Amino acid sequence: PTPGGPTPGGPTVDTVGTWWSQRPDLDGTGSLTGWTLTVGSPRALTMSMALPPETIVTGPYRGRVVAASDDGTRSTVRIVDAFGQCSRSLAVDGAIARRTILGPDGDVVIAHLLDRATRRDLGIWYVPSDGTGRTVLLMPLADVVLRSVGIDRVWATDMELSADETRLAVQSCDPQACVTRVLDLRSRPGLMTTIDGEHGALIGFVGDRLITQASCSGLPCDILSWDLLTLRPTTIEAGAIGAGVSRDGQIVVAIPDLGGTASAVLIDLGTGQRTSIGALEPGAMPQRGSGTSGIETRPGDVGLSHTGGPPSILAIDPPATSNWEIQP
Repeated sequence: PTPGGPTPGGPTVDTVGTWWSQRPDLDGTGSLTGWTLTVGSPRALTMSMALPPETIVTGPYRGRVVAASDDGTRSTVRIVDAFGQCSRSLAVDGAIARRTILGPDGDVVIAHLLDRATRRDLGIWYVPSDGTGRTVLLMPLADVVLRSVGIDRVWATDMELSADETRLAVQSCDPQACVTRVLDLRSRPGLMTTIDGEHGALIGFVGDRLITQASCSGLPCDILSWDLLTLRPTTIEAGAIGAGVSRDGQIVVAIPDLGGTASAVLIDLGTGQRTSIGALEPGAMPQRGSGTSGIETRPGDVGLSHTGGPPSILAIDPPATSNWEIQP
């Protein structure tokens, strides 16, 4: 069936609480044979599906989750509707679809594509959700740019759409370095800003700033705020073990405590004010765009991932009376 669900315009009361989690399926030797994707709705309905090992899941976005899978001969993008308990599949002919996200208004999928025969990077493409022809949005990074930061080959590409859907961050990384391009979707051709200073994983947008991890070999790791005009970073938290950004631009970082626990701290980027939210449940971390689970939140909240369980919502606006609300 064709996914229905909410109309464009951002999360609604009906879509808040939509969640997904991805569980690895292993054989007797411990090798990955696939994934089991479970999608849940605020109505306490869930659906599960088996997906190939080469699968990347993103969302939720307006009650929908996107899963890009490749079986070695063909790539399929599935748009899973938590409300309709159904999904629509789009075939991506002649290319390998890696990371995909729902684009502005949910009318298109934004997809990172590779050449099927050579695995050469083809860039970022618009793929209409009705299955019609795709168009290029952003060409691959030039080799000279990659070499300038010491990247011989891109291992991973991440994408993050700003809450107002006007900017797209595309990050290309190897294990030691990253380059992040920020594309203004309102301009034709798109105006682009390139961050090639030392930094790590994408976390999210806060106004005219992009929040990332520092360049770290592990955790804890500093959290950076990049001014998209000057391209200069500011360290907003030293030694965090996790961070997330709400849709209205609030930053939550997880700070390690003695004894292996962690506390959540709210940071106001404008004033620098820090507000303690409280202790996090063991195994809980603020969510960023990439991961093996996701949950749709109100503008003033962030999602929490949980080791071995579904995600939940950390309410920060208004201040939480408890640290989390476990979803069905």
